[in-house]
Amino acid sequence: APPDAGARTFHEERVADARKLHPRAFERWSDEEDERLRGLITDGRTLDEIIHVLKRQPNAVRIRAERLGLIAQLDEGARRA
Repeated sequence: APPDAGARTFHEERVADARKLHPRAFERWSDEEDERLRGLITDGRTLDEIIHVLKRQPNAVRIRAERLGLIAQLDEGARRA
């Protein structure tokens, strides 16, 4: 029998579950979001504050901060919290 056309793949289920808590999970980062992330990290915001503002998963924020060369600042903010 052919697979159910309405059935979701494992990845689709994973994305749907993640978006229940983090609505922007698995979406591409925009230049605006990168700038907002830079500002939040520079302001010393905690990871929890940043994920709430950006509606992203914690690991996604950490990976993006690393790619932007800001992981040390993000970790410093976490130590101050």
